[in-house]
Amino acid sequence: MAEDTIEEQPPHHLRDDWNFFKETITNNPVEIPYYFDQESWSTKKAYKLRVGHIYDLSHFWIVTKEREASIFYKYLQLFYSKYKDHYKIPSEDLRWNMYCVVCSNDEFSRAILVDVPVAIGDNRFACLFLIDFGCIVKVSINDIYFMPKKLYSVPRYSIRAILAGLGPENGVKWSTNSVNEFQTLVFNQVLIGQIKKICSSEKIIFVSLNVFNPQTQQYESIEDTLVRKCFVKQLTSADVKEMKTAQKNRGPKKAKPIEFLTPTFKTLEYGRCVDSFAMAQFLDEYLA
Repeated sequence: MAEDTIEEQPPHHLRDDWNFFKETITNNPVEIPYYFDQESWSTKKAYKLRVGHIYDLSHFWIVTKEREASIFYKYLQLFYSKYKDHYKIPSEDLRWNMYCVVCSNDEFSRAILVDVPVAIGDNRFACLFLIDFGCIVKVSINDIYFMPKKLYSVPRYSIRAILAGLGPENGVKWSTNSVNEFQTLVFNQVLIGQIKKICSSEKIIFVSLNVFNPQTQQYESIEDTLVRKCFVKQLTSADVKEMKTAQKNRGPKKAKPIEFLTPTFKTLEYGRCVDSFAMAQFLDEYLA
């Protein structure tokens, strides 16, 4: 005699979670807080951190509370592995800029929907920004779920960061080689970060990074390595003054942001600018 299968019962707060989700996409949008606002940042303190996603050396995301994030994500995997069928969002309820949870590469992550789902063959896909890691992923709309109400109060773990004191070797844009080298230097490494400047209005930290070298048993500067290999240049006071003068000479109507500092983080996070790494992955999957 075959064993009876027992269907997983939904959590007792499912209805409250659904009602809260519907409220956020119709009448009362909410914003998940930023961990940036909960930390007392100091230029006199060193921080252990990991680098998440990298757009370029002026736009990357770091995580300083790795242990907390790890515990939170273990809970997330367990919860959605158990209850995902009860939390799937119907396609008619998908909204641009809504918060949700997605399953990408067999991992559940909190996200923001940053585009209108598009059809590729018989499937519909959407691009989403993973708020705790700083990257954009493409998933099937069948892998998008609404969140329990309590998850909205957990701050975003990813923090916007800029590598302090550096500029492109050519003075205009970061080269692909410089971004690739930076990626190689920080990949899967626990780093020591020293904050050089804090931009509270944009929730950005300018940071100097150091990585442990097991051969020398010492920490080495990521910036020094990039400069030594001629991927970037150290900005001098004269360089900064020259850039500011060039901006000023354009006049208020013609002034443009310094090119290697564009686009804004918000533009990237809401999918309004092509992310070269994300687009390459998208094309690889599409052409496979």
